[in-house]
Amino acid sequence: MWTNRKWNYCLQWLVLSLAVLLVFGCSSDDDNPGGSLFTIADLEGNWEATRAVFTSVNANPQLQIEVIANGGTSTLTVSVNGNFTLVVTPVGKNPQITTGQFFAVNNMLEAVLDTDPSSSVIWGFQLSNNSLMLQPALDFDFDSNGSFQAATGDMDLVRQ
Repeated sequence: MWTNRKWNYCLQWLVLSLAVLLVFGCSSDDDNPGGSLFTIADLEGNWEATRAVFTSVNANPQLQIEVIANGGTSTLTVSVNGNFTLVVTPVGKNPQITTGQFFAVNNMLEAVLDTDPSSSVIWGFQLSNNSLMLQPALDFDFDSNGSFQAATGDMDLVRQ
């Protein structure tokens, strides 16, 4: 038989358990689900791609180029104020240079390209120590004929 004393004891444990859950369950991490906020200073420096694949967005048929796997190069330079230069050089073709400015917005990487400074795009990224996975959205000339097409990239870079 449950006595008043047992009920009080159970109620105290229930209240204590709920209080502990509230304290530990309602932390300030809700504003930042990915952990600490990154800053543009985290990206500052020179980066060299170990993988760079670009895929057309609207072309039919879809175009794709694997720059590094085919012997090309790609580098990214980011200054402390967020200005960046991305140079992609497919083997045997002219370098394609994209410039602009990065901004850190809610733990996302926002890029304002010099070719269209009135708008911005979110570039996917993942930063871990000296490794950067980058998914740029930009215009790319797949066959070096001067005709640029909307493209997405998938790049792995290492800090130099």
